[in-house]
Amino acid sequence: MCLSKTRRCWIVTMCMLSPLLCAAQQIGPHFISFQVPGAEQTLPMSVNDSMTVTGSFINQGEVTEGFFRTAEGDITTFMVPGSTRTSPVAVNAAGEIAGNSVDASADFYGFVRYPNGSIAAFNPGGKYPGLTSVAGINKEGTIVGVYAPTNGVPPEHGFIRSVNGAITTFDVPGSDRTQPAGINVAGEVAGIYWFDNDHHQAGFIRSANGNITTFPGTPVGINAEGSIAGWYLPAGVSVLPGESAEGFVRSPTGAINLFGFPAVLIFPYMGISEVGSVFANISYAGQYPLTGHGVFLRNANGTTTSFIIPGSITTTATSINSLDVITGNYYDAAGIFGFLWTR
Repeated sequence: MCLSKTRRCWIVTMCMLSPLLCAAQQIGPHFISFQVPGAEQTLPMSVNDSMTVTGSFINQGEVTEGFFRTAEGDITTFMVPGSTRTSPVAVNAAGEIAGNSVDASADFYGFVRYPNGSIAAFNPGGKYPGLTSVAGINKEGTIVGVYAPTNGVPPEHGFIRSVNGAITTFDVPGSDRTQPAGINVAGEVAGIYWFDNDHHQAGFIRSANGNITTFPGTPVGINAEGSIAGWYLPAGVSVLPGESAEGFVRSPTGAINLFGFPAVLIFPYMGISEVGSVFANISYAGQYPLTGHGVFLRNANGTTTSFIIPGSITTTATSINSLDVITGNYYDAAGIFGFLWTR
């Protein structure tokens, strides 16, 4: 029992579980802050259960590069060869990093960086790159995302890249755009699709064998058991969430559990962990800023908490791992920094 020594026990326990909380600037009992050396902005996008964080940073030459940070605090930066911008999106349990890059011709490619440092760039269009946007990578190394023959003009197709590099494209029947949000270890893909000339959207789940089921709402992620998190507008469909938006968790059997937010839900980042915890970004201002002011966390048992990095103007979460450690960025008077948060 820790009793009056709660904080000391928490610090000792967390240092034993992971060095990450003992290898960077600790700015509170639950937070650490970090910055890529020489960066003007550090923008984490994903954290795995080994506490490896990946994301992008903007250097002093205003170039966007990729980075990953180990649990010990060591930071490695990288660029996709030939790219003018490299933006990691997700890191899996093996340390494989998936993301997006842009070349000198302004063509968009996906990429995967392997733990040995080798990088493979890809696009479903082959000779004609168009737009490729990676959404996620699962534990097996399968990558999912969006592909369009031209940059941003419908139609947009979902794609799945297998571990051997083979790419499969797919569409929700009758859709104008199919936009995957994530893939789990079973190969199930969740995302949204647009229809009726891009005027309406709904959610979908695609099984590993290609069967597609649609349902109302905007899915943002899927975990290993097949639970899907997202947001929902009871009054109708809108591009943007807001005061009327509710969160939801869709069970593997299709049952949908709605829940509310303590403040206005803001786009774009929301996600679900392997243990069923859901995070979202919220604004206490009652308006719709481009970035979040605070972070909302709903546990699998329905209990909730919220947090803001002390002294920050905005705090934006981007990813959660199986230990409910959250990464993201915060903005204060000194700049934009990465953070890790735990209970």
